[in-house]
Amino acid sequence: MRIDKRSERGATLALGACLAPIFVAFVAIDLFVPGHADMSGALKYTGVLLCAAYAVWQRQSALLIAAMLFTIAADAFLLFTDRFAAGVAVFIGAQICHALRFLPDARRQTASAVVCAAACAIASVALLPNLRQNAAIPFAALYAFCLVLAAFRAGQWFHRAPDDPAARRALFGMLLFIGCDICVALHNADLVSSGAAAWPSALRQGIGAAIWCFYLPSQFLLVRSASSACLRRRS
Repeated sequence: MRIDKRSERGATLALGACLAPIFVAFVAIDLFVPGHADMSGALKYTGVLLCAAYAVWQRQSALLIAAMLFTIAADAFLLFTDRFAAGVAVFIGAQICHALRFLPDARRQTASAVVCAAACAIASVALLPNLRQNAAIPFAALYAFCLVLAAFRAGQWFHRAPDDPAARRALFGMLLFIGCDICVALHNADLVSSGAAAWPSALRQGIGAAIWCFYLPSQFLLVRSASSACLRRRS
């Protein structure tokens, strides 16, 4: 167990050391040189890939790794394509995985039996070539429900084990996730607004930058929210 803890600490420090300059770089690009969106997107995606790699390297729970796989697939849609609805649909799988892994072990064993089928069905629909913006609203509504459910489950875990650092990270990670998606909603509301209703450019730019200011820290906390039970099984 001591070796595991030392290894976890070293991997966490390495992850933080990699994410910090990435975070500073893409925030600077978004705020001061927004014309370089491709460079910013590549940096953001690299940060998420590093978080996913941390989860795999640390042999976290299968549900956490599954959540990160759905996350990197969804972010690929959102960052590098115009298929917003597909990205949101795949993100539903990530939130389902998070909600399940925050349950007590006994209930998680039963609930996990349906997660692969449900999440794979969502991903299959998302990959349909004709899934475009007209599907965004129903998928966004389902995603919002799953996000709130996952945050609620994280809150329940924290209530059951307030002294567990993993529970605290899970709760704060989900709260940051919600903050990110509030910014996404505001940003998209501006995109569909017209003329006089549009946000001032400085506010729009700030909201766009704030999305990832919430999001990447949320991923850092979530990949570090493996339960102590999981760590005991690894030792």
